Amino acid sequence: MAPRILSLSIIAILIPISAKAVIIHVPDDCPTIQAAVDSCSGGDTVMVAPGIYSGDGNRNISIVGKSIAVISADGPISTIIDGGVIEIGFNIIAGGESSSLIQGFTIRNVYIGIYCDSSSVIVKKVIIEDFLSRGIHFDGFLYDPPLTADIEECVVHQIQPSYQGVGLGFRGARSVDVSIYGSVFSDCLYGMDFHTLDNRVPEFDIEKCVLRNSLLDGIWTHS
Repeated sequence: MAPRILSLSIIAILIPISAKAVIIHVPDDCPTIQAAVDSCSGGDTVMVAPGIYSGDGNRNISIVGKSIAVISADGPISTIIDGGVIEIGFNIIAGGESSSLIQGFTIRNVYIGIYCDSSSVIVKKVIIEDFLSRGIHFDGFLYDPPLTADIEECVVHQIQPSYQGVGLGFRGARSVDVSIYGSVFSDCLYGMDFHTLDNRVPEFDIEKCVLRNSLLDGIWTHS
């Protein structure tokens, strides 16, 4: 597996852009991120303006069976999704066919920052902080050929170190290629937790990352 697979050409393959693809702006075109996602077709982009997004429509943001991009216009410092502690930031469910790009957000005060079930996904330049269970969690990867999970230039940490939760978690990860580049996982129970099936560890490449100040292990693999 090539070490750094994220590039504009790869993103273009994962998220095909058609002649009819559009950019939907939040809040100008749609009042919430969920409303914008719901109005998307495959290949469309949701562009989110700077601000703090919370409440219904801006948490538990579900992307189901679509290949779309959800991108902040001005990066994670000025574009914040606040989940209200017990909620999920993004919930991506795609049945193995679709892929999504999440880029440029801070996701805070959540149960899980990004939950991905059976879908290829790119998470780029995202900060996830103060989460109860998982920063980023992948589930149900049982596909052939393998799906891909690409994490680039992300920071997953607890602001007030409580050493709870896992920075990056996988469950049932039997057929997934994982690429993690230039990211930081700190002040968690585990930096990364691979809960595998049939004692098979997913293919993964970790390059230029920091796993810091974990209460137990930086990387924990078990079945």
